[in-house]
Amino acid sequence: MKPEATHIVFIPIPQVVVATVLPHAHLAIGRSNWFAISASSKGIDLAPLAASSADSAISFGLPEGSYTVQVSGAGSTTGVALSEVYELSTTSAQALKNISARCFVGTGSQVAICGFVVEGNEPAQLLVRGVGPALMGFNVSGALAQPSIGVYDSTNTLIASNTGWGNPPVAGTSTVSASYRQATAADMAKVGAFSFAVGSLDSAIVITLPPGSYTAIVSGANSSTGTALGEVYEM
Repeated sequence: MKPEATHIVFIPIPQVVVATVLPHAHLAIGRSNWFAISASSKGIDLAPLAASSADSAISFGLPEGSYTVQVSGAGSTTGVALSEVYELSTTSAQALKNISARCFVGTGSQVAICGFVVEGNEPAQLLVRGVGPALMGFNVSGALAQPSIGVYDSTNTLIASNTGWGNPPVAGTSTVSASYRQATAADMAKVGAFSFAVGSLDSAIVITLPPGSYTAIVSGANSSTGTALGEVYEM
């Protein structure tokens, strides 16, 4: 699986910063224009960027570890932006194993949108989570009280959803040949995800998907709003 992380934040002129999330985090790479790495994008299927655009992109290799991509507006500008991560290498023994995006979840079109792609010839089993209450344990204020996670196919048709990880997933109307089940604490431990408290209102689903493009959407139950984390783990 080669995940592609996409989520909504509010910036019209993005400036991309990549930093580690190790205890002594430091700035690794920063770039506020894209044209210096345009040749690197020719090996993957990306929408072209205009030569004079202010969009941002960087291409680099990383050792095994955990990292964070931060998107901000140059000059403190604000607006809607798309943040993406693509795995370029097809020969490296290392692989992108999970992707997550933290942002404010509103209502309507202001939900958190995490896109990902399953490549190859075989289905991929994934753990998909919508995290809200658990963020309070990391001193995140204003966390979404009751997130709901839904997995959608390439036609934006719901495959399955979950509201409260202690509850079974609910089927959608998609015709994609997928299977899914309730996520467990053992599933989370297996992929190295932080745990949920028993009975918490965080959401999660284990889903097996054939190759294709998908979207995981985190929204607030009963139109609630707040900060949430959308996550996709390869199991």
